[in-house]
Amino acid sequence: MKAKRMLSKLIYKWSICFGLVSALASAPVLAEETENEAGAGGDVWLTPPPPKQTLQEEPSPLKQTLQEESSPLKQALQEEPAYVFDWEISSFLEEGIAYHREGELAGAIALYERCRQHDARRIEVLPYLALALDQQGRHEDSLRCYEEYLLQEPDDDLVRFNSAVALAHAGDFVRAAEVAEPMLERYQREPLYTLLGVAHLHLGHKELALQYLKKAVELQPEKGGVYSNLGSAQLQWGDVAEASRNLSRALQLAPDDGAVLNNAGAVLEAKGKRQLAVLAFQEAAKRGITSAEINELALDCALGQADTLQAAQCADKYPQLSQARLLYVWALLADERPQEAAEELERWQSEHGEDMASCVYLGNIYYKMGHYAKALGQYRAVLSVQDTPEAHYNISLCLSKLGQAEEAGQEARRAYEMSAQRPEIIYNLARCCEALENYGEAQKLYRRLAAEYPNFIDPQQLEKHCRRF
Repeated sequence: MKAKRMLSKLIYKWSICFGLVSALASAPVLAEETENEAGAGGDVWLTPPPPKQTLQEEPSPLKQTLQEESSPLKQALQEEPAYVFDWEISSFLEEGIAYHREGELAGAIALYERCRQHDARRIEVLPYLALALDQQGRHEDSLRCYEEYLLQEPDDDLVRFNSAVALAHAGDFVRAAEVAEPMLERYQREPLYTLLGVAHLHLGHKELALQYLKKAVELQPEKGGVYSNLGSAQLQWGDVAEASRNLSRALQLAPDDGAVLNNAGAVLEAKGKRQLAVLAFQEAAKRGITSAEINELALDCALGQADTLQAAQCADKYPQLSQARLLYVWALLADERPQEAAEELERWQSEHGEDMASCVYLGNIYYKMGHYAKALGQYRAVLSVQDTPEAHYNISLCLSKLGQAEEAGQEARRAYEMSAQRPEIIYNLARCCEALENYGEAQKLYRRLAAEYPNFIDPQQLEKHCRRF
């Protein structure tokens, strides 16, 4: 189909924009449980820490470079029309693309839809319409357009790639990876590897994420964004030295890139250079990176230099951004107002649906308040999105509180099978085995904790456990 000459130019520029607002979306917070000093089982619900790095504000880290001279959309406009439309459809499409290029998404969408109303059989407009809808945050509508187009043009890899991007924007990183990975055999390009790296980053697959992001660097070694992406992923997993090295390289190549500046701010904050981090966030915000403004406020909150009112104003300013709302929730929790924080998250879920970050936070709040059945529902919602050891661990804690020892033990064992090196998961499985009178395995697990993680639990308390057998 000749239209592919135009449509093949529609490809996203992908960049991760990490900042302070995050472990929420990518790393579930555990409702941890330990022993108190008296030796009886006691819950210690940890208030979520100041948010750390995350992907850029929704709708996402993917950006369409419509304003750049090398913009794929501009290149598309310079080509010969792919179809001889009648005058009306041609005018609507060209005017829609012009609006799109200038960032006027509402106008572009209206014109693209008029093309479809004029002749629904014309599918050439669908990738443009899908792209604009996705950029506007209407991800489900966008995905329907992509699906309709790809049913008729299943071999159009670039449109399929953009559909994977839309899935990532919608928070469905499992399906995004499922769509993108088969394309590797025939589409060896940096954006695809970056997309896969980001998807697996969200899914907690460290080795795969780093593998794909390093391949993106290999394919585009002179592009600052790929070093920024890799450094941000390394920062998420605590490798500050490597993150700093890669962000330094990114700044050399793209010193004025807002996403790079924002990510540099996150690295500076991790290194304790908070004043420089604030300056980096401010410069990123000047370049249109919304998450940088939120990151700066998060840092101010962590330093005690901002209050709940400022966080509320930020949430009101960006009502569609989950990071802004989560920052406000964190501020409420820090102010010891868990009931209001729960109500805020309940309102968010009623308006936007359940996402992983809101479910983790709300589950932890319910757990602290003793509403274990409600907490269980939130953690199970997390599990429906992503199968993680943290989700199974949290579900196990709730089931134990609800007196469902056998089911709690099953969830604790599943968490252990997925992450057998984490002391809190080992400890929880040991307690579940003890509750089920599986004393032999419980003792082995307690002994392992004492040998491998001597600082995790007080040795006297551990000895008390073992003497019970």
